[in-house]
Amino acid sequence: MGKRVQKYFETIPHQIPLDKFVVGKYNFDLGDKYTEICGAIVSEEYDENDIVREGISVYSYFSGAMEGPSLWDFSLSVDNEDLCAISDDAKIFEYEKSGK
Repeated sequence: MGKRVQKYFETIPHQIPLDKFVVGKYNFDLGDKYTEICGAIVSEEYDENDIVREGISVYSYFSGAMEGPSLWDFSLSVDNEDLCAISDDAKIFEYEKSGK
């Protein structure tokens, strides 16, 4: 799932000054047609209020849904949704920021 989100991030213009993110498990089922996604855009700058794990803190959260390989819905949020579980050892993905 992280690679699919990474591909999406690489194709859209960004106002987000960071290029790292983690993917969580969204604990809600929209049926077989959609795959729910959630996670956080992260920073190595320390913020004791929003820590993913030691040395990694949250800049912004995201959630959305995918239909097949395409992103169907996507949004950023300052708060993590209760249904999004991000593992302490979640893999950190990086993406190339689009200049569009």
